[in-house]
Amino acid sequence: MIEPVTTTSCDNTESTVTGKSLATVPFQFVHLSTNHMANKIEDRFEANAELSGIIVLDDNGDLLGMISRKRFMELYSKPFRKDLYNKKPVKLLVKYGFDEPLCLDGTMGIEQAVQLALSRNPELVYEPVVVRDTIGHTFRLVEMHTLLMELAKEFEAQNEHLRDMLSRVRQLEGIISICMYCKKIRNDTQSWEQLEAYLSNHSEAQFSHGLCPECYESQMKELKQSKT
Repeated sequence: MIEPVTTTSCDNTESTVTGKSLATVPFQFVHLSTNHMANKIEDRFEANAELSGIIVLDDNGDLLGMISRKRFMELYSKPFRKDLYNKKPVKLLVKYGFDEPLCLDGTMGIEQAVQLALSRNPELVYEPVVVRDTIGHTFRLVEMHTLLMELAKEFEAQNEHLRDMLSRVRQLEGIISICMYCKKIRNDTQSWEQLEAYLSNHSEAQFSHGLCPECYESQMKELKQSKT
């Protein structure tokens, strides 16, 4: 049984982008049990040209391995390999013909998953990734190309957020009209509004209220005078 890599045990690699998890990524869902004959794999690949791999499960429904289309075709192109494996159980093909797949927990972030996938052996770096759904205890297959595309979307979303933040900051540049008495600010529509409201609408700033030492002394004096 292959245990999935989780977010907490992943070489201390931390995601720098807050975004979606692997559970939200488009996937393929094709399984075979270990008792099927290996020729079933060839049949599945021939029936579906878009299929990038097949997940192999043991009798308990746990992950035994993954057979990718690319490596399967490479293996079967060698002399006598097709005749050697076709009438044997899938588990023998997995055991002797394929490396252990990268299995990741569905709660892991996309950036972290890409980092782990790209750190594999160069021969395996673009192999599909197996993702475990922790709720239903099912296994899905995600193509490396899909992971990279989803990561690109996350970076674009982050860049869009940064551009929005920058545009808000730029709105505060230049000369701002402020009333010398009540301290209200004239906005873009030529209306006057409170300083706090203006800054909240044109930046990410939030406000809490307090008293500076000078105002505190002044207010205390006024309070004492009002009591006398």
